[in-house]
Amino acid sequence: METWLLALAYGIHLVATVVSLGALLSAFDLTRILFLPQQPVPSWIRRYRAFLRLTWMAVALLWATGMFQMTKHPLYQGTLNFSTPWAKGLLFKHILVLAWIVGLAYLQWVRLPAWERWALRLQAGQPAPEGDQEALRRSLIRSLRWQQVLVLAVLVVTAWLRAQR
Repeated sequence: METWLLALAYGIHLVATVVSLGALLSAFDLTRILFLPQQPVPSWIRRYRAFLRLTWMAVALLWATGMFQMTKHPLYQGTLNFSTPWAKGLLFKHILVLAWIVGLAYLQWVRLPAWERWALRLQAGQPAPEGDQEALRRSLIRSLRWQQVLVLAVLVVTAWLRAQR
C-alpha cells in the first residue's frame, strides 16, 4: 500500500511543481502588458489574484507531498539530524522554500495592495504621482524575478538531492 501512496505523492508533487512554475511564468508574461494604457486595470489585478491563489495551492500541495516523500527517502534519519550531506542539502532546500513563501506573502500582502491603491486612484480619475507607475512596474518585475530565482534554486537543489543515494 505504501508504494502506491508514494507514487501518488510523486505525481501530485510533479503537477504542483508544473502549476507553480506555470503560474509564475504567466504572471511574468502579464507584466509585459500590465501597464499599457489600453489595459483595463481591474483585469490585471484579478489575474494576479488568480496567480497567487494557484501558487498558494501549489505550495500547500508541494509541502504536504514533499514531507511524505522526505520521510520515505532512504537517507532520511529523522527530524533535526543534519549529519549527512543529503540532510544538509534538505535543510538548505527548506530554507529556500521558506524564502519563496515569504516572497509570496510579500507579493500578496504588501505589493498587491499597493497596486490596488494605484489602480483605484486611476479609476477615480486622480492622477498618480509622477514616476509611481514605473516604480510599481519595476517592483513587480523585481518581485517576480526573485520568485523565479527561488523556484529555480529549489528545483536545482531538489535534483541534487534526488541524485544522492
